Formats: sequence, C-alpha cells, structure tokens
Amino acid sequence: MPGIYRAGNPDEFLSRVRCFIREITNTPDIPAFSLAETRVEPDIIT
Repeated sequence: MPGIYRAGNPDEFLSRVRCFIREITNTPDIPAFSLAETRVEPDIIT
C-alpha cells in the first residue's frame, strides 16, 4: 500500500570504514527495502 514514510531517526553514525550513515527508512511494512544516506568527509578514502 503506497504511503508516506518519514525518517525514524535523523541522527547519523560513523561506520568502521569512516562513512557517516543516516537511515532514511526501514519499516516492517516493506521488509525487502531500506534506504540510507551516506557521506564521506573531504580527503577521506574508504
């Protein structure tokens, strides 16, 4: 069923490969799908 899903947690976390990750959606309504935003600071190689 189509709907509007809001980001559950606006905080990002630093992964062990030095990428910042923010989960945009991960809902039980759509178990086969999740969406995240990733960023890397300048001059960092992952």
